[in-house]
Amino acid sequence: MHMQRRAHRNPVSNLCWWLPLGLAAACAGVDTPQDPSGGPSRAGGNTTAASSEQIERACHELHTAPPHQWRQRIPAVHDAGSSAEPFLIRELQDNPAAPGAQASLATLGRIGGEDSVELCRQLVIERGPLAMEAALALGDLPSSEDDPALRQCVADRHGDASLRTAAACSLARHGERELAPAFLAAIVRAGTP
Repeated sequence: MHMQRRAHRNPVSNLCWWLPLGLAAACAGVDTPQDPSGGPSRAGGNTTAASSEQIERACHELHTAPPHQWRQRIPAVHDAGSSAEPFLIRELQDNPAAPGAQASLATLGRIGGEDSVELCRQLVIERGPLAMEAALALGDLPSSEDDPALRQCVADRHGDASLRTAAACSLARHGERELAPAFLAAIVRAGTP
């Protein structure tokens, strides 16, 4: 008789329990993350082939490029690796409203280090127009599961739901196992971010 009751269980309730697991796996980045140009996540950095001026110019061109040009501009910056980090950070600080600011943050997520972590944390705390991209970049940057900016963002019950979801995914990617999974499961059960 127990088997018969299970057979008539609502398939939607099964989905509500399995979907958070699938979402958590997606947030965890099971495969090696790819940048928008199709390359591997962390650039080895071919800094000998490009001068500092070339890297700076490539960063500026990416940062000021309209979205339809990002795919062509990202590889030059990505290939420069960590050498591009200070130039991208300066571009973001000098002109945060540039058309390529999102692409600059996404690229920093792939090549950046501690300076990029600090910039992204600040952008998440400010909750400005680049906060969501910064939260997503923190998922790729060398951070920790206890990142205070991400945790505070997810816990902000009055904050933007999409930003909270991005922060939760980044926490999940770093292995946080309490706040992020509970928030993501609640979103799945509700049906929207």
